[in-house]
Amino acid sequence: MRAKNFVFRQVDGETALPIQITTPINPGRVIRFVASDDTLDRYDEVILAEGWVLDNYTRNPVVMQFHCQQLWPIGKAVAIGVVGNELMIDCEFDPADIDTEADKVFKKIKHGTISAGSVGFLPWSYEDFGGADNAELFAKYPGAKRIYTSCELLEWTICPVPANPAALAAALQSNVNDRFIEGAPTKPTAVASSPTKVDEKIDDLISKWR
Repeated sequence: MRAKNFVFRQVDGETALPIQITTPINPGRVIRFVASDDTLDRYDEVILAEGWVLDNYTRNPVVMQFHCQQLWPIGKAVAIGVVGNELMIDCEFDPADIDTEADKVFKKIKHGTISAGSVGFLPWSYEDFGGADNAELFAKYPGAKRIYTSCELLEWTICPVPANPAALAAALQSNVNDRFIEGAPTKPTAVASSPTKVDEKIDDLISKWR
């Protein structure tokens, strides 16, 4: 699994998203997030919004904390979809009588204390800079070293990490990038260049959990 942190934005939730997963039990506890977009990230990588594969996530649309499988989900996605160049998610947070931690997170987001989340995803295909036939693609994203053209969304998680870009990157490298979600689907063959050492490490982790 790969993970990308994102300083999310709360946006207007009046217009329905393309995929309605379920009817909210408590509509007042639903917050819409821009969970990801196709801007250049801190690793000089881009995830193309049009390449998100959402089928499996809609079957188990949990909202997690810190990519941690040992903690209970704090809510669920009730709607999801790509709008323009953004992946948007409507998240319903569990009420206090079910989960006090979820209620705390919900209130901190509404208060503005928490402003970062992360998508956990399985890369299906990507292009690396310098390929023989991808110059036109990389011209659209100056500075990109890798562009993910297809990714399966595995989870959306709330991560109250520091706003400082350097600290955010350090938190990702030490706590997120080497994690693997138990039960994730087998990785399809990627259309990409030779694997990097990071890719080999991730593949090794996946093979150990299969």
